[in-house]
Amino acid sequence: MLNLLPKFVTALGIVCIAIGLSWGFLDGSDFAFRFFSDSWNRFITENVGLFLTTLLMGIVLSAGGTFAWTRHFNKQKKVKVSGSIFAVGLLAIIMTPKNVHGPGMLVVLTALCFWLLSIALAVTAVATRETSVNGVQGPG
Repeated sequence: MLNLLPKFVTALGIVCIAIGLSWGFLDGSDFAFRFFSDSWNRFITENVGLFLTTLLMGIVLSAGGTFAWTRHFNKQKKVKVSGSIFAVGLLAIIMTPKNVHGPGMLVVLTALCFWLLSIALAVTAVATRETSVNGVQGPG
């Protein structure tokens, strides 16, 4: 039960990130203006701050949840999680449209946050001291 809370917080953070990023693409593209009614367009443009806050909150929640979730992992598992997060950020950068003034910059900034989280997890993995079954500290 105790391990479910960090997983839930991480999942909630990922959902918030997805909402914030998709809102940025809806607000910044011609798609919104061609296919939505005027009142929906007005709702999108007037509430951009709310969804940028959702994106920021998602980044903080997912980072905190990931740290809490991986706290009891051994070095190898932390490094694997760190590498996976780095790979997701790299994939996001590769798939993002390369327009500096468009909504793709939200993805780039989120990927940079992923990379910072990945580096922080790798540093904690290196700094972690392994404890054996009998409670004696192992090397490292």
